[in-house]
Amino acid sequence: MELGSYRCPSTDLIGAVHRHTNATAGMRLIVAEQAGTPVPGVLLTNNGKAATYLIG
Repeated sequence: MELGSYRCPSTDLIGAVHRHTNATAGMRLIVAEQAGTPVPGVLLTNNGKAATYLIG
């Protein structure tokens, strides 16, 4: 997927990460906006009290 000139992670990649997380882990996709236009964000997983930066 592309937003302007920024190339985003594919939905296949995001789906694969989601399928391989356990029931207590979660994924967070945070997309910022500037004047109503999406700009690059970050994809995080949380593992208990820790978070792991995956893509962004």
